[in-house]
Amino acid sequence: MLPITRRDNPAAGPGDMVGAAVLSVSAGYRDRSLMLAAEYARRIQTGGGLVRPLVLIGGRVAGTWRLTRRTAGAGQAARATLTVEPFTALPAASADGLAAEAADIGRFLGADVTLKKVET
Repeated sequence: MLPITRRDNPAAGPGDMVGAAVLSVSAGYRDRSLMLAAEYARRIQTGGGLVRPLVLIGGRVAGTWRLTRRTAGAGQAARATLTVEPFTALPAASADGLAAEAADIGRFLGADVTLKKVET
């Protein structure tokens, strides 16, 4: 996955985004404490070199996400679900930014994307 940027969407707050697993915060630093609380580090770096895609809220890692795509049948639109798994309850102000991210991914994929938040 490529990182999703906030350049063109004023509805998203500064730093509210879903990002690729290879963002520098997840792979480029020995000490990630400025952006990621230590108790959540194993939830993004699961071992074996695998890193889960990140949710950033206000510039800090706030959870992980996954995209489940469904193939479209004849005459049907492609569909996908963007599932956000936050580490703790997300601030209400992040809802617009996450919805904007889901819409951006939908435009990129040419699919209807539904945002689903897993309750903590």
